[in-house]
Amino acid sequence: MRPKIGIALSGGAVRGISHIGILKALERHSIPVDLIAGTSMGALIGALYASGMSIAEMEQHANTAKWKELIDFTVPKNGLIAGRKIEDYIKKILKKHNFEELQMPLSIIVTDLNTGEKIVFNQGDLIKAIKASIAVPGIFEPIVDDTSILADGGLVDPIPVDVVKGMGADIVIAVDLAVEISKTDLEVSREESAFTKFFEREFISTEISYMKEFLREKKIKLPFFLGTLLSAKRVLNIMTNKEIKIAKYTIRSLDILSHHFAKEKLKYPYIDVIIKPEFEGIKWTEFDKSEQCIKAGEAAAEEAVPKIRRLLERAL
Repeated sequence: MRPKIGIALSGGAVRGISHIGILKALERHSIPVDLIAGTSMGALIGALYASGMSIAEMEQHANTAKWKELIDFTVPKNGLIAGRKIEDYIKKILKKHNFEELQMPLSIIVTDLNTGEKIVFNQGDLIKAIKASIAVPGIFEPIVDDTSILADGGLVDPIPVDVVKGMGADIVIAVDLAVEISKTDLEVSREESAFTKFFEREFISTEISYMKEFLREKKIKLPFFLGTLLSAKRVLNIMTNKEIKIAKYTIRSLDILSHHFAKEKLKYPYIDVIIKPEFEGIKWTEFDKSEQCIKAGEAAAEEAVPKIRRLLERAL
């Protein structure tokens, strides 16, 4: 009887798209994936694959998605981005909306901000689980229900190897997307991508619009000179050479957290294979580099194939 292969897909924003390349390489070498556990972007890619979507379709979605159109800024009460547009997009491309409809077992990792506990979703509403797992605190609004506040699974489990092992995997593959942390990383990141610049400008413009709408609703009339100063165009011009660091510092914090947490998790004795793509400085917001991420994942998985084959042969 063939051993079951389980893969733990981690988070990493655009770097998480490399999971597509990893799965592509495994398929090319006829290495089956029987069980998937995913965190954050790994949850989304895992759900697409478990639903039966082909690698070619996944690549097409990753490379043609209009990422800028999926950003719906909101007044920053619980997050900068509401996430409704992303939710609608996921519903559109993912034809199966419940775990029970999937073609293979899938577990999605989520953090309950109320208790700090790890929650593993493996039944019921698949869309809710994905949306919660990708909800980076401070960036995306969390999912709030009667008893829980659900957010990014990477806070409690960046590489869910223990979950996939618990699902019954005989061979455990861990995908490590944690970036190496150095003193110069934040300085280097000042060379922002076009997507980051768009993010910052839209954020400023949206917040100004919300503020002016609030003042109108409250019937608060500003003096002419203040109204002029608050024009979106003027503020954007003033901010052109400034950085909006809320998102940057949040992601930087999560990078540090996941880097150290992942190091510890990768010491687990039952991990058989670690796949670690090399991204050559690709930043979390550079969604225009999804093709490079896919290739990075593919190359890393190719290196791991011989070891996976040996494990399979030894188990038979």
